[in-house]
This record gives sequence, C-alpha cells and structure tokens, in this order.
Amino acid sequence: MFQVSFYVDDKRLGNALLALVGLAHGQPSVTPVVNAVKKGNGLDAVVKSGSSVERFAEVLKPHKGEVLIARDIGKLMKPMGMSLSSKGYMLKQAVKAGLLKKSGKGSGMKYTVTVS
Repeated sequence: MFQVSFYVDDKRLGNALLALVGLAHGQPSVTPVVNAVKKGNGLDAVVKSGSSVERFAEVLKPHKGEVLIARDIGKLMKPMGMSLSSKGYMLKQAVKAGLLKKSGKGSGMKYTVTVS
C-alpha cells in the first residue's frame, strides 16, 4: 500500500481524479496551492519571499491604471489563497505600500492601481 501525492494544473484536476476512480482506496484529498508556477518538471514560487503584500502586488500588476472599488478587490483575494474577509487588511497594506491610491470617501471609496 502506498500514499501518493502529486501536483496537477487546475484544468486537469478533474481528469486526474477520474483516472484514480477504481484504483484508489478512499477519497482523494485535494489541496489548492497558491503562489506556485510550473517550472520544468517541478514547481517554483511566483513571488520568492511570498509576503501577502508582494503577492497582492503581483495580482494587481495586470490592473495598473485601473480604478477599482472594494468589491473588485475582494475578487482578487481568492487567487492569492486569502479569505474574502482579509480584503480590508490588504487594502490598508496596499495603500501603505503605495500599490493603491485612495480617492473618495465612505461607500464611494475608489482605489487607483499604481503598482509598477
């Protein structure tokens, strides 16, 4: 008897699980991996130090110059492996780090992406 663990791309997870049907004893466990990119025959970190602010900067890069509202920021939390409830903390840290610039007040608060 052996326990096997391996990494698989999101789009191929279903096929991998179907291939194990009838071979595996019990239910397979699936754990998402964040801050990882395929490199050769293994994995490498997207952001080497992996701090949440640096990972957030990588997620914000494609949105440079865009104006976002808090709801938009919430949608960016999941790919980072962070809870939706962490968006307030990340907004505060991103403004402090100069990744976002605030404008407006209260429920009309908007954030301009300034990350380079």
